Amino acid sequence: MKTSIISANSIKTDYRLELLSTAIYLSYLDEKSFVVSQSDLGSSAINERFADFVNHPAVTEYPRLWELGLWWGEVPRLALFLTDDIHLMEEYKLEDGFYKIIENAFDTLIEYVAHLRDFDLKSNFPDYYKTTLQENMEFRKILNDSITNHPYNEILEDYTGLKFDNTHIVLMNILKCSIGVWTGSSVNRNIYSFCGSYWLQVAQGNKSLERVLFSIIWHEFLHSVINPLSDNLFPDGLVTTEEQSVWYCALNESIIWAITHRLCVQNDIVKSSDNAWYFENALRNKAPKTEAMYNLLLQYEADRKSFNTIADFYPQLQKEFGQPPD
Repeated sequence: MKTSIISANSIKTDYRLELLSTAIYLSYLDEKSFVVSQSDLGSSAINERFADFVNHPAVTEYPRLWELGLWWGEVPRLALFLTDDIHLMEEYKLEDGFYKIIENAFDTLIEYVAHLRDFDLKSNFPDYYKTTLQENMEFRKILNDSITNHPYNEILEDYTGLKFDNTHIVLMNILKCSIGVWTGSSVNRNIYSFCGSYWLQVAQGNKSLERVLFSIIWHEFLHSVINPLSDNLFPDGLVTTEEQSVWYCALNESIIWAITHRLCVQNDIVKSSDNAWYFENALRNKAPKTEAMYNLLLQYEADRKSFNTIADFYPQLQKEFGQPPD
């Protein structure tokens, strides 16, 4: 089985996502923010290893899918709906959001998956993947040792009053960003925190690895709770204008940045004396009311008898943020 599942409570890597990410990297698509750039550490090895495949259709055709909406969070979601032998699973039809994106481009997607399957075979990607696993073993051990010291799921469940039964932390070697994805029904969800290795290694060099690691894990898991609550503010859960989209993202980010920081403070990962820096950083990252949300959360923590879950307290947070635009 090529998909790497290391253990139930550890940092994982995913063969399918690394394969897809490699094709995207070679396409030079949005290299500055979405994938590692050609000048980043380790990139030269990718360039040398796949020099003969830069004109392969799996590389050259991905920008078409990006333009059709398979971008950012939909990239790991697509990987999750690929089988180990790189065919599209039937389960994708159960994911309304994903299905709506691809229903008008299904033939294009099926054609691309066939190209990716061919790239997998002809480039001998399994051998390359095995090599990267060995090279990154020490860094994964550092990450796994860190999450062993902080039971992240239990901490999150205790704070929110909600169950996070099927959570997965996936380390991405080529995608630079971090992404939260959830799949399945409300009674059988899988919740993913996709963590970019690039910024975690930068954090390690800056002696802030633990703060960045847990901030990413909790932040991306929390999107699976906060986003659906915010969806309910709009008719049929649909954000239809650019103004609404900006407001929606700022609301979610402000709440999630605040909760994440409270968790880090409570678990001695950061100090409350760093709050001013954190709030300024949140503002730079489009979470404009993090400080106000943070202060409200102190009320939530002090009155858990009235608010069993963070969902019960959400109306207070949303009221503080303001009303959505029409």
